[in-house]
Amino acid sequence: MNWPLTQEFADAFAAEWIEAWNAQNLERILRHYAQDVVFTSPFVSRFLGRNDNTVRGAAVLRIYFGRALNSYPDLRFLSQRVYLGAQSVVIEYQSVLNLMATEVMEFNDVGRVCRALAHYATANETSANLSRRSSHSLPLSRDAGTFVPGLEQPRSSFLTQV
Repeated sequence: MNWPLTQEFADAFAAEWIEAWNAQNLERILRHYAQDVVFTSPFVSRFLGRNDNTVRGAAVLRIYFGRALNSYPDLRFLSQRVYLGAQSVVIEYQSVLNLMATEVMEFNDVGRVCRALAHYATANETSANLSRRSSHSLPLSRDAGTFVPGLEQPRSSFLTQV
């Protein structure tokens, strides 16, 4: 991306993106995405009836989003937070089915989403995770990597790679 992302851009983009979804306006939603978008979500397999959770291209994204809108006629997203990255924005919002969601959106040179990753947790899971985190933290390894449950070795932290 050749232009700098700003918090102002991120906030405006997120507000428009949420409004487009709440209006259930498929054309307005799709205007946020590049033609060659790569979109990954655990809902893809459900709505497209396949094992893959990644959509490639705006034409397939149109089908996926159209089916999602038809499945949730009372869809209403509620924005929680907007995070700014170097080439990306993360939108945290309350989604359908009492799910909390975040979408990581990477932008191309003209300000369209070229890659998106959707993540979900139930509101109860989110509250439980926050409570657990506040009461204790995960142990760090000797190389300052963070411990990841289920992995034999600690995964290197971002700070050790910078």
